[in-house]
Amino acid sequence: RRFGRSFHGGRSLRNGHKPSPRELAIAALARREHSRLELQRKLVAKGLDESIIESTLDELEGEEVLSDRRFTEAYARVRANRGFGPKRIANELRERGVSVGLIADQIESDEYEWPKLAREVRSKKFKTRPRSFDERARQVRFMEYRGFHHEHIRYAMDESVDDEDF
Repeated sequence: RRFGRSFHGGRSLRNGHKPSPRELAIAALARREHSRLELQRKLVAKGLDESIIESTLDELEGEEVLSDRRFTEAYARVRANRGFGPKRIANELRERGVSVGLIADQIESDEYEWPKLAREVRSKKFKTRPRSFDERARQVRFMEYRGFHHEHIRYAMDESVDDEDF
């Protein structure tokens, strides 16, 4: 039995020790970064008292074990690497309780070249340029679903635009 699984569901360990809210939170954070809201939801689902959860999360933030900024950076990087655009990533981060300021800082950072990413995503999904209006509309809908802004989609669809022009 793996160590991380022993805290699953708040069940007690073999030695009878029931994990504390802090232990449960750290076990979740050991697997991946979480936003404060995500971690709070997980702990509430385990039936823990909300006041204890809040104080535990405050402690973890004070110790920088829990960080919405670090979560935002990691989450945005993974989603961008999987071909998702800034609108979709921003919406997903908002659903996870990340502040608008942190989202804007991350999405607008120089780390991402959204137009180039849009072009790569479009060319990977659709090997050829659209030959008809219907095909173009289908490709644009796909890019919108992926969360790219219209100017990024125009860049990705326009073969005459040079990378240095954007």
